[in-house]
Amino acid sequence: MPIEGSVLRAWCDSEPSQADLILTTGGTGFGVRDLTPEAVSPMLHRMAPGITTAMLASSLTITPMAALSRPVAGVRFNTIIITLPGSTKGAVENLTAVVSVIPHAVELARGGNKAGEETHEAMARAASSSHTKPAKGGHVCHHRSDVPLDLAAEISAFGLSGDLKAPVHSRNRKSPYPLVDFDQALDLVLNHAEPLRPRVVSVSEKLVSHVLAEAVTARDPVPGYRASVVDGYAVIVSDGPGVYPVANVQNAGGAASHSQAHPELKSKTIGRVTTGAMIPVGTEAVIMVEDTELVSSDSASGEELLVKILVQAKMGENIREVGCDAAVGEVVLDKGCVIGAAGGEVGILASVGVTEVLVNPHPTVAIVSSGNELVHFSTPSPLQPPFVRDTNYPSLSTAIQDSMPGCKIVNFESPAQDTEESLYELLNRALESDADVLISTGGVSMGEADMMKSVLEQRLGAKIWFGRVLMKPGKPSTFATVEKMRLDGTIHKKLVFALPGNPVSALVGFYLFTLPALRKLAGFERPSLPKVFAKLAHDIHLDSRPEFYRARVVTTSDHNIKQTLFVAHGTGSQMSSRMLSMRGANALLKLPPANEAKGVLLEGEMVEAWLIGEL
Repeated sequence: MPIEGSVLRAWCDSEPSQADLILTTGGTGFGVRDLTPEAVSPMLHRMAPGITTAMLASSLTITPMAALSRPVAGVRFNTIIITLPGSTKGAVENLTAVVSVIPHAVELARGGNKAGEETHEAMARAASSSHTKPAKGGHVCHHRSDVPLDLAAEISAFGLSGDLKAPVHSRNRKSPYPLVDFDQALDLVLNHAEPLRPRVVSVSEKLVSHVLAEAVTARDPVPGYRASVVDGYAVIVSDGPGVYPVANVQNAGGAASHSQAHPELKSKTIGRVTTGAMIPVGTEAVIMVEDTELVSSDSASGEELLVKILVQAKMGENIREVGCDAAVGEVVLDKGCVIGAAGGEVGILASVGVTEVLVNPHPTVAIVSSGNELVHFSTPSPLQPPFVRDTNYPSLSTAIQDSMPGCKIVNFESPAQDTEESLYELLNRALESDADVLISTGGVSMGEADMMKSVLEQRLGAKIWFGRVLMKPGKPSTFATVEKMRLDGTIHKKLVFALPGNPVSALVGFYLFTLPALRKLAGFERPSLPKVFAKLAHDIHLDSRPEFYRARVVTTSDHNIKQTLFVAHGTGSQMSSRMLSMRGANALLKLPPANEAKGVLLEGEMVEAWLIGEL
C-alpha cells in the first residue's frame, strides 16, 4: 500500500508530536510502484544520510541485491522517519544495522542537552531487559505479521542476546528468547533448510544415501540380447516333441566374443543353452533340461548327439527378450530416489549403462565445542578436576557418519574457551570454511560464560530464529542462520545449531533438529525422523515439559491378534548429563507434559517413538 504523506505529516506535525520514530516498510526498490522515497523525501526537514549509508553497508555484506534498495531517512520537526525494505528479512537486517544509534538520535531530535550521556546509560541498561522502553506515545511501526517468533517487538540496542560488554550483575536473569513449541521450532529449521545445488557424480558405492536430483533413463537395454531364463535347449516351437540332434551352437552357452558371428538355429535341430546366455538366432522357445532325455553322446568328447524333447514348447517360453527389463529411454530411477545401501539402485544404474548421475550433495558439517573445562576426548586417565573430556565431538561426528555417511565433517576438535574472542575466533573460522552447517555445543544457557547467542548475533551477524524450545532435554537449543557470499556472488545460507553442552541434550538436539536439516539439504523428501507407535514396557512419570525419553524399542508378536507390536523399554535415569541414558537407545519417546489429570503413563499405554537407530 502506498505511503500516505498526509498521515505521516499528521503524526509528525501535532504538538506534541505523536511519535518520536516512524518506520515504514516497503516501496524502496526499483519497481514501478516503489514510490516510498519520493513520498517521504519532500516532507523531511533534515536528511540523515549516515543512517541510510549504515543500512546499505550492512546489507551489502549479505547480498549484492542491496544495491537496488533506495532507503531514505531524516527528521521532520522532532520525529525521525526511516524507510525500510518490504521483506521481513531485509527490514530486520536494516533496522539491526542502526538500532543502536536510534535512542541517541531520538534524544537529539527532541532537543535534549544531555542526549548522548542519557542514551549511553540507557544502552548499558538495555542488557538487562529484552525490550527497550517504548518511545513517547508508542512508536509507529508497520511491522509485518510474518516476522518469526514475534521478533517484530521492540528491539534493544544489542538484540535479544544482550550486551557482551555489560558487567555480570547487569546481565539478564531470565532468557529474553521466547519459549517455542517443539513443532514450531522444527518447522522453522526445515523452512530454512533448502536442498543444496545438485552436482554430477560418478556411479559407485559412494552414492549410498544420496538423493537423485533428476530421473535416470536407461542408455542400454537390459538384457541387451535375447537370453535364456533356464538351463536347457533352444527349440523351434513347430518342431514339437521328439528326438533331435544337438546343433553346434557353442557360443550360445556363454558370452560370445566380439569376433564370433551369432549362430542360427535350423529347423529339426536344438541347441544347448545356459541360464542368462544369448540364444541362437531363430530360437522360439527354451525347454528346461528337466523336460528332456539324453539319447546318445560322443564317447570320446562327451558331447551330446541326440536329445529327446518330452514336452510341447510355447512361443517365447523361457526367453528374455531384448529390453524386457529396461528399454532404452525408460525411466529406471525417479527423481527423489534415495540410493540404498543394499546395492540395488547402484546395480540398476550400472546395468543400464549410466556412469554419472545428478544428485543433491550431502552437506559439509563443522562441529565446534566450547568450555574452559573441556579437554580432548582422547586425553588419558586419570583426568584432573575440574576438567572433563569433550564427548560431544566424537558422539556427534559418529551420529552424522552413521545417519548420513556422505557428509563431510570439518575438523574443529580444539574447544573454544569461555571468552568472547576465543568463541568468536573459532566460530568465525568454522563459518568461513566450506561448511553448510555449523554445530556448536555449550554456552547457550544463562551462565556468566554463556555467550554463544551474543557472539553469533552481535559479532557474526547471525539471525537467531529461536533460542529456547519447550522440551526436555535441550531447552536452550538455538537455531540461527548466517549468510556468506560465495566467490560467484551468490549467497550461501549457513545453518547454525547451537546445542547445549550436556552430552545427552546435544545428541538429542542433533537427532531432532540437525539431522532433519541435513536430510533436507541433501534432498530427502521426508527429512524428519521415522516414527512408530510403541507400547510402554513400564510406567513413566511425566515431566512438567514435553519430554523426549530415551528408549530401546523392540518388536514382539501378539499371538492373540496375530500382529507384530513395538515395545519401548526406557534406558534408566534420564538426566541430560547422563550419557549412559543413550546406551542402546534406538528411539526417543515423545511424551506429553504432566497435568493435573495425568502425571504418569502406565505400562501398556501407546506412545509415539521417533527412531534414531535400527530396530
